[in-house]
Parts: sequence; C-alpha cells; structure tokens
Amino acid sequence: MRLRLIPAALLALLLTACVDPGDAGFGLFEPPPPQPPVELPASTHLAVLDSTAGGPEIAFLDEVGVEVARLVVDLDRRATSLDLHPEGFLISDSRRAWVVGLDGEADRIYESPGAYLWSVTSGPEGGFTAAEEFVMTAVGPDGVLARYTDELSCFMDMVRSDGELLVADVWGPRLARWEPEAGLVETAVSWEADDRLAWMARAGSDGDGGLWIGEQLDTPRLLVADPGAAEARTFDFAAASGVDPWAYHAVVPAADDSVYLVVESDGGSGIYRAWRSGLVVPVVEDLPAVWLDAVRVEVDRGPSLETS
Repeated sequence: MRLRLIPAALLALLLTACVDPGDAGFGLFEPPPPQPPVELPASTHLAVLDSTAGGPEIAFLDEVGVEVARLVVDLDRRATSLDLHPEGFLISDSRRAWVVGLDGEADRIYESPGAYLWSVTSGPEGGFTAAEEFVMTAVGPDGVLARYTDELSCFMDMVRSDGELLVADVWGPRLARWEPEAGLVETAVSWEADDRLAWMARAGSDGDGGLWIGEQLDTPRLLVADPGAAEARTFDFAAASGVDPWAYHAVVPAADDSVYLVVESDGGSGIYRAWRSGLVVPVVEDLPAVWLDAVRVEVDRGPSLETS
C-alpha cells in the first residue's frame, strides 16, 4: 500500500489556522525588503499564488507556463487565496484579507470575527465577498455590508457566472446563488455527495459558462456542470492526464469550454488545461513548488490588471 503524504496545501492551512501571531510583529516568516513596482510584460497570462518560500509571492506566467515576472509580497504569514483587485491583488489567509499593490506592499482590509476564512472574491468599487466556513460576508469600501450565517453549510469558494456570484457549499454539496440582502437564495448546481467529508473546495467557470468544482477528499474529485445543467458530473482527471492528483488548488477560465487547473500531485505543482469533453493537456508539470491559487490576468498598457 502506497503511503500518501499530507498535501502541502493542507499543511499550509494548518499552519495559518494554528499559529496566529496577530499584529505584535512576530510573524511566521521574515518579510521581504522594499522593492520597486513589478513591471508585467504584455505576455502575462496567469498570476499564481506561490507559497513555496513561506510568505506569499505571486508568479506571473505566460500562456505556455513560462514565468515572466515575480512579486514578493511584504507579508510575514502564509496566504491561501488570491483574486484581482482594482489596486492590484486581493489575498487572504485563514483570518485576514489584504490588498497587495504591484510594489508588494500589503494593506490589511478585513479580519474575520472568528470563522475560518477560506477565500475572498473581489466585488464592485473595491469591495469583496468572504467565504468563512458557515458565514458569508459582503464587504464594501466603508465596511461590512451584509453577513449571512448558516451552520448547516460550509462555504469555501466562489465563482462568478452570468453576473451572479455562486458559492461552493461542500456540505450541500452545491453551488448556491449568493445575494447579500437575501442570503443564499437557491441552489444553482448540485452533485452527488461523497461519504467522505470534503475539507476544501475550489470552484471556477470556463469561457462557455460551464462550472467546475475541485473537491479535496482523501482522493480528490473534479466535477463539471455543462452550461445550464442543474447537476455536475465527475471528470476523470487521472485517466485523462495520467497524473494522480492530491489536490485541486484553482480553477481558472481559459477559453470556450476549457479551464486551467492548478493541481498538486506526487511530482509537485502543475497547471493543466482541461476541456469539458474530457481532454487534458499539461501546461506546467512537476514543479517543486507550493502553488495555492491562481487567477487569469490581462495587462492593459503597463501594470494595470483586468479580469479576463
């Protein structure tokens, strides 16, 4: 019987959950020295949250997976979630969220009142939404706009689809439509529950509106729902790629009916492009790195970023 090690992402989450240095200046990692703003070439295609060195870094990759730039974040703790923000990027750990500029400076903008902060997603006017286990929180420029609690749910990630924000609830299991004023109004997509409890999930969409969910179980499971479908089906990533996944860390839109998947496996971290038809093509394979999230970026005349 093959021994399965604990995935690096789980170790990262345990670190951020169990060690909370607060604001006393005693961080988990030594913060980096000041740096000039990073300049992103026009070929920039993906931004990847890299926690290999401990503190967060953002690796910028072109379309074939070659690193074209790197941003070292001035933060002394491990981050586990990444999204775009009008001022650069939005990152979070298990308790807090920060806006990170292209000079690496991190400005804390939110602290969870007690729930575990799984992920953050940018919203209008620099606001964002936080998935905090059994709590969903909408935050605007002036503070908290709405907070919804459901102790029968476990919220872990979010995806935008057709102008709506869908929330991954692994206890459903489902993707549910989120409206801050009304809470979770209805289930958009569901899938067959596994008899094992998922400890994390990542959600995303492809260019045609298909929805993808990567569940982290003892054996991770990838699911996909065709556009308009109410139920998601299992996608056999291992059979299509020949790679035995340990965890799915990000689902990023590619084009048409395909996505980029950030996958952790025996060989390390990798990025694969997957189509709903079942085809999988490697972009980057077997890097000795800890990649915990990713977003698609476009460079618009210099360092400004826009969601693709």
